[in-house]
Amino acid sequence: MSRLIVCTVGTSLLSNADRPWAGWNPRRQDPLPDAADVALWLEDADAAAASAETNTLRALDVGEADRLAFLHSDTSEGRFCAERLATLYARAGVPVETKKIGKLGYGADHFSAGLKALVDITISLVRTGRERGQQPIFCATGGFKAEIAFLNLIGALLGVEVVYLHELHRELVRLPQLPLSWDAAIVARHQDFFTWIDGELR
Repeated sequence: MSRLIVCTVGTSLLSNADRPWAGWNPRRQDPLPDAADVALWLEDADAAAASAETNTLRALDVGEADRLAFLHSDTSEGRFCAERLATLYARAGVPVETKKIGKLGYGADHFSAGLKALVDITISLVRTGRERGQQPIFCATGGFKAEIAFLNLIGALLGVEVVYLHELHRELVRLPQLPLSWDAAIVARHQDFFTWIDGELR
């Protein structure tokens, strides 16, 4: 069975050491490196060291039968990293798409809305993937810590395997399934409450 691999994207491609743009720091508002230079560097880089995402996908042995969905934050550097990764895997013949998680960024004001967008996008991807006969897998290595936590919870509720790979490890960690399940009947019985909590800003 082909796999739909949903991968959250962080900025390790930019911020890790041992690359021509080493020292890049968003807190200083450093300019992004040239996209063509990064793409060229990625083609020859060791996947285990290039970024958190490539390290995880290396361990998953991603191939042309798989489909990749890179989820990135609503920031210029998040989009930049996702686009460079998408280009890398597309050139290898892997079907790939990028999805922006609206409002997910460094500001606390919209972060909750961004996490809600993450839930919506992820559920939609899983539904579409299953309709196509694909096995969904979540790569929860890159991105904000809260983003990774939410992805793990979504995986538990939807019965989707969640994998993780720390930068110091070469072996994939398959996160244990949480003892949770989704009871649609509860939502139906309390529809007014869920409509209210979904619409209110808090």
